[in-house]
Amino acid sequence: GQVRFDYDTKKSGWVIDFSIDADSRGSGYGKTAMREAMNWLREHSDEPVTVFADVLDTNPSSKRIFEAFGFNMVGKVENFSSYSLTL
Repeated sequence: GQVRFDYDTKKSGWVIDFSIDADSRGSGYGKTAMREAMNWLREHSDEPVTVFADVLDTNPSSKRIFEAFGFNMVGKVENFSSYSLTL
């Protein structure tokens, strides 16, 4: 799996790209990867940062993990739900 952050100047925040290999899903790797990635971003930021995520509406597992980490849904565009969290 992987977690990647890309800075979006229009949003003035980080956009997270997060995926776990299909064979490894349901084993807790997603929570571990997300926790480590969020901790890394928090530790390497001198000030509060906002993280954004766009999640397909057909992916309830991704929605659950973002919500479990405190992300709030802030909008919908086409078949995506948009989430954000300020660290």
